[in-house]
Amino acid sequence: MALLAHLTSFDLPSLAVAFASGLAVGGAAVWGLLHRTGR
Repeated sequence: MALLAHLTSFDLPSLAVAFASGLAVGGAAVWGLLHRTGR
């Protein structure tokens, strides 16, 4: 836990960017999958 807190406090901007890009990629994948199934 202490290590995780240290990492997040040390590299918060890049962590937020990685999280946002992950959400974007996941959302795009779900969107494409839904459109491919025709819903």
